[in-house]
Amino acid sequence: MCAAVAVGLSGCRDTFECAADSQCAQNDVAGFCEPQGWCSFPDEECDSGRRFGGLAGTLSNTCVPAEDTSTGMVASTTTAGASGALSTGPMPPGSTSVDASSSGGDAETSDASGGAETTTSTVPTDCNVAFFDDFDAAELGPEWTTLGQDFALVDGELVFTIPPMQGISYDKARLFPGGVDFVGASVTFEYSARPMESGAQGTLTFYNGGDGPAPFVLLEGGVSLIGPDDTRANGDAALTWVRVEVTTDGEGQGQATLLQSADGIAWMERGSVPMLDTHTSLEFTAGTYQDTQSEQTFAVRSIEVCLSSAEG
Repeated sequence: MCAAVAVGLSGCRDTFECAADSQCAQNDVAGFCEPQGWCSFPDEECDSGRRFGGLAGTLSNTCVPAEDTSTGMVASTTTAGASGALSTGPMPPGSTSVDASSSGGDAETSDASGGAETTTSTVPTDCNVAFFDDFDAAELGPEWTTLGQDFALVDGELVFTIPPMQGISYDKARLFPGGVDFVGASVTFEYSARPMESGAQGTLTFYNGGDGPAPFVLLEGGVSLIGPDDTRANGDAALTWVRVEVTTDGEGQGQATLLQSADGIAWMERGSVPMLDTHTSLEFTAGTYQDTQSEQTFAVRSIEVCLSSAEG
């Protein structure tokens, strides 16, 4: 028999690595995503009141230590390594960007795209979390370099306020100012508001220091991934989770693939654009490229960068 997990495709697996409480359920019983990265479920026989499920590796079916119980994953702390790459605090083993193909449950996953011809994500299961931020602190951490003033942390969101403007003006919050190679990476973020007036934009850009074309996710009414020569992969404006997966041919050329989700679990592929295979930072940007008449908002709830190897 397969152990049941509420979200995911049907099938049998030896382990299931979670990233959030919402990914853990067994026989209609809600579970918890423990700091170790495994699902647990209520059990009065355990001092902690929780027991790991049957897909928790060597901890399967054992009691969760009382001192380890918490209500889901918490934001990790980050420090700069000597190489410039970032290391993180406690995060689940493997990839925390769990998609439909990496869960092992028996329940069916609904198609959040409304019937669009899309495929599920194929993020490597052995990737390492290089960075995670859910913006629940009072200020941005030291790994961020900020430019401009019209953004703030509000109720667990990075919020850009774009006032009515005459002409061009952009404010930026730049992540990873140097030292990170995004070959084989997946970058996932969730947004809650995007600019709606023509002329106002929010973006996530793979910034490469001017070495060549860099793709960017454009949020301007809708959602699109823009590549060199204006190649474009258009997304669904109703889906608020966005992922960009980077692959490379090993000879300096790569591609970026846009995926979207309604819940951060079941992912749908929207298309790909070309890109160089080495980029040294990411940045969120918001602003105007022409006159606008009303205040606009671009708000991001979380961002996670997952690398295929520990090397930066």
